[in-house]
Amino acid sequence: MDIRNQLPSFTRSHSISDRSQQAQPADNSALKAEAGQYRQSVLPQGSAQLEDPKEAAAKLAAQINVMNRELMEAMTEYGKISDRAERSFIDSYKGFEQFKENILAEQPDLNLDDLDVRLEDGELHLSSETLSDKQLQDLEKKLTEDEELTDTLTGMLTDMTRLSHYHPNQEGRTDFNVDPDEKIENSTMSLNELVDAYNKSFERFHDNSYTVRSDKALSGADEFELVLDHYQTFESRYERDGLSRFAWFDLVNNSTDNNSGPAISTRV
Repeated sequence: MDIRNQLPSFTRSHSISDRSQQAQPADNSALKAEAGQYRQSVLPQGSAQLEDPKEAAAKLAAQINVMNRELMEAMTEYGKISDRAERSFIDSYKGFEQFKENILAEQPDLNLDDLDVRLEDGELHLSSETLSDKQLQDLEKKLTEDEELTDTLTGMLTDMTRLSHYHPNQEGRTDFNVDPDEKIENSTMSLNELVDAYNKSFERFHDNSYTVRSDKALSGADEFELVLDHYQTFESRYERDGLSRFAWFDLVNNSTDNNSGPAISTRV
């Protein structure tokens, strides 16, 4: 008796010959067609082969060189504006303080503690919580008569606004592309606001830090003093640190998140 006749039907259906036939390689034509379509999709249109690796590397190197050159040019321009603003900021502060002293010499009854200046519609405008509109107009007329101070203030407020618009750390920007020809009609911050922001930045950065006050001539040893105790005025702080750190880290945040409120006194 053929034992295969006694096996269940599903077992008989899977004979050796059947299994060998099923083990034949599957038709790969569909896979080959799909691979061909993918290959064509990644190749440049009209190209019959992949780009030569050496040519691709050369193109990439050329692109990187262009990017580096443009970055260096932009950084150079950014540095020029930053250097110019660094000089004009302290000159503007000193000049405006002298302007107020000259006014008080003529009109000692005026309160100029909160007198401030900003760029609006391309012109310098004064503000104060204690002076009337008529008094401010008279002072603006006197300010415009001082062409050197007017030019210094206008240039400083313009450059500081440029730096705040194109700061490298500003959200969504990682470049230094400051447009030197950008026309600034309105400054992002007034002189007093800039001074106030600088003082806060200095205090935050130097909190609990010390400076050396040499006393060797008397005791033969160095004495240490808190930086904030030693540098208490804007001028002394600016002479110590300059503009770079403030412009780099704080100028944008202060100009975009500034809650100006009443003008502050520049007599620090």
